[in-house]
Amino acid sequence: MQDFKQQAAVFNKMLTASRSAVETYQLAIKKYGDDPKARTLDQILNDHRLAIAGLEVKIGALGSAPAPDSGTWGKLAYTIQSSSSVLGSQTILSNLQNGEELELANYQAILDDETTPSPCREMVEKQLLPQAQKHIATLKHLQFGESE
Repeated sequence: MQDFKQQAAVFNKMLTASRSAVETYQLAIKKYGDDPKARTLDQILNDHRLAIAGLEVKIGALGSAPAPDSGTWGKLAYTIQSSSSVLGSQTILSNLQNGEELELANYQAILDDETTPSPCREMVEKQLLPQAQKHIATLKHLQFGESE
């Protein structure tokens, strides 16, 4: 029973982060409008939405309730991204990259924690960590082109 609670807690932590990412990417996509970069950002947004769906299923299967929103960090990310819209597209991309790098560090911390339940570890290793690495590379490409 304790293992199920721990799994649900770890999955919910990942869920709130993914919800925050969705909110932030939605703002960024609005800023870009018809720019081709918006399509690329929409693909990343879709990855986060799929992660949310998968996490909600896993949490529900454990008999727990999925976190309903992005929490305090989500509100902060939303505020930062909203204000950066005034500053320009490079700032937006940089903020998105910083968010993905923060998640990458969080995923690594989950893997480094010996008490992390196997199902959580597996989702991070097989899906979320590689996805965050891909998102970072994509965002760097959008910012700096082929040279990075």
